[in-house]
Amino acid sequence: MKSRILFSLALLIAASTTASAAGLNGSFGFTGLNATKNGTNLSNTTIFTFTNYLVTSNGAGDFSGVTTGTFFNGPNPPAVTGVLDVTSPATMAGFSITNPSFGTFVASNSAFNMILSQTTNFMDVQLVGMFTPAGSLSGFSPTPADVRVSINLSGSSVSAAFTLTSPTNVPEPSTYALGMVSTLVLGACARRRRRKVQATS
Repeated sequence: MKSRILFSLALLIAASTTASAAGLNGSFGFTGLNATKNGTNLSNTTIFTFTNYLVTSNGAGDFSGVTTGTFFNGPNPPAVTGVLDVTSPATMAGFSITNPSFGTFVASNSAFNMILSQTTNFMDVQLVGMFTPAGSLSGFSPTPADVRVSINLSGSSVSAAFTLTSPTNVPEPSTYALGMVSTLVLGACARRRRRKVQATS
């Protein structure tokens, strides 16, 4: 009886994770325009600013309508609209981009926000958050997404290449929860089977 309840609970959790509206599946690349930094090189820089963002390659998958030349803004137009503060995962959560025809990405306060690599002339940053569709993508549900940022310094010139991917390649906490429940159910079933074998022998 107990294993039947646990099995039903696992099925209910699995069904609840897949019973929502379709999420986005795809990616697009963009660059931050007029980039500035607060350090002398990338090893001591913590804040980058951008006037806005320009899509540099046609989107793939569900983002195929996001074409080269499309602009996205940060949260504060028309001033400096984009800020990427890499001081900590919490400050990285301040990053966002938006376009009313497609939607908005907002980085969440996650331990998965991190600097993956950093030298004097290069920085690789990962941001994890949610893309909320709008306009031509409004038929989709909000979907976890990640943004990978490659920042280069050449002389005094800063360039930043961004790639947004949805759904994220970084596991969500619900994935870990479902994995733990599945492990518990399998453990309970194995334990019960072992007890039956011991009782019959």
